[in-house]
Amino acid sequence: MSDASGGAGVTSIKAGSPAARAGLRSGDVITAIGGKATGSSADAVGAIDAHRPGDKLSLTVRRGGADRVLQVTLVERPS
Repeated sequence: MSDASGGAGVTSIKAGSPAARAGLRSGDVITAIGGKATGSSADAVGAIDAHRPGDKLSLTVRRGGADRVLQVTLVERPS
């Protein structure tokens, strides 16, 4: 999902996932990954796919009108 002002909207978070442990919440809008602007969900997927399990990424998210930076450690995607 894309936010009207740019970014990748988060619609759901799986409990116990790296995103949940990092503090990402449903309704957040990811505006940057690793310091690079994220304009859409496709941008977000591409940015994450460019990294490997074990890599640590900073996610800039907009929540309630304020920006915050969350740190997430990537893991292998389940099959």
